[in-house]
Amino acid sequence: MAKRKLQTELSLQQKSEVLLCIQKGESQRKLAEQYGVSKTTIANIKKNEHSIINSVESNCSQNRKRKMRRNENEEVNNIMLEFFIKCRAGRQHKRVRFS
Repeated sequence: MAKRKLQTELSLQQKSEVLLCIQKGESQRKLAEQYGVSKTTIANIKKNEHSIINSVESNCSQNRKRKMRRNENEEVNNIMLEFFIKCRAGRQHKRVRFS
C-alpha cells in the first residue's frame, strides 16, 4: 500500500512565490515537488491567482495559511469579539447584561 503524504498548507507568501514561478514558466510538477504539495494544489493556486494577489495587496498577514471564513452571523460574531476584548481588558465585570 502506498504511503500517504502529510498535508502541507502553504502560506500566502509561499503561494505568491508559486505564482511568480508559474509566470516565469516553471512547471507545476517541479513546483509541487519543491514545495512538498500535490500538483492539484499548485493548479488550484494558479486558478485562484486573483484572490491570492488581492490578499497580498490588501496587506494580509503573509504567514496566514487559511482565509477567514464569513458566515451569516458575522454581526453577532463581531459583538461577541468586542465583548471578549472588553472582558480581557478588565473593563467588563462579572455582571453582564445582554440587550
